[in-house]
Amino acid sequence: MRNGQRLLRAIGASVLALVVCAWLPAWGQSTLPLVGVTPPLPDQRAVDQALAAGTLNAAVTVTTNNGQGVVAMAFAGLTASGARLTFEATANPAASSPVWTAVAAIHSTSGATATTAAADGQYRVGAAGWAAIRARVSTTGSGTITVGYSAAVGGGGVVTLAGPVSASIGEVTYALPITATTYAADAVIGALTAVTVPETGWIVGASIMTPDAQPNFNVDVVIYRANPTASTLTNNTGATFNYGTDKAKIARVFHVNDCTTGISNTPTFCQNGDTGRPFVIPAGTSTIWVALINRTSTLTAANLPAGAPEWFVTLTWQR
Repeated sequence: MRNGQRLLRAIGASVLALVVCAWLPAWGQSTLPLVGVTPPLPDQRAVDQALAAGTLNAAVTVTTNNGQGVVAMAFAGLTASGARLTFEATANPAASSPVWTAVAAIHSTSGATATTAAADGQYRVGAAGWAAIRARVSTTGSGTITVGYSAAVGGGGVVTLAGPVSASIGEVTYALPITATTYAADAVIGALTAVTVPETGWIVGASIMTPDAQPNFNVDVVIYRANPTASTLTNNTGATFNYGTDKAKIARVFHVNDCTTGISNTPTFCQNGDTGRPFVIPAGTSTIWVALINRTSTLTAANLPAGAPEWFVTLTWQR
């Protein structure tokens, strides 16, 4: 009798265990919350959204309230429409007049970054911290642009740079007449020269080409962001600097003393050996003023070209 009861209890426990095992996973997946863990939120996707290219400010808007960090957009028909779209973001799309800010997008093929698009293709926009991203018709065209988008949770986000990763170099060269046969120490060589720079960038170097040998060449190339009218910077006179008036105008100094001579010791190419303080050229076309100051004991006729000579001064900047 006792053995029979024990057998029945064992069978009953086994059946109960099978029922619980079969039922618990489904129950846990559907209703059992994990304390302290936020479940992943779904991505947002849409295809074949029609955007009227001829309607100014028409837009396709993607809300990112679920924490999406990246928005990808694909455009077809944009090139043919002749329109231009601007990528924008806002932190409060529900406001009566939300403030939209232009944001950079990365082209999926070229890797170029821009706040606008005028060609078909796919673009990615960093959405972290924003509540909505949109592509707005900022320049009208004609026809219809087909837009598809995907707003993804996570994925690392998108990082955009203010400029290209690989920098390029620009330069400007001007001729500096040499009219004296001797320049004393601290004398200005040539004249204060206004130099037009066509673009923005960091000035990173200065070089001087002379037609004669320069065995003891030490020249400061002083760059001013504005005309130092209160200072004395005239040819073959001692340089004086008016600190009170012109102190904010000085931008950078290159000490040019690294020289290489050509055939028969002439001509000589000299460049800066150190850098000094950084200077950013303002955006657009701008004018800077450049003065050369002798730092050797004396530059004599033996090191200065005869006749109507000139040195060539080159300023180099990084874009």
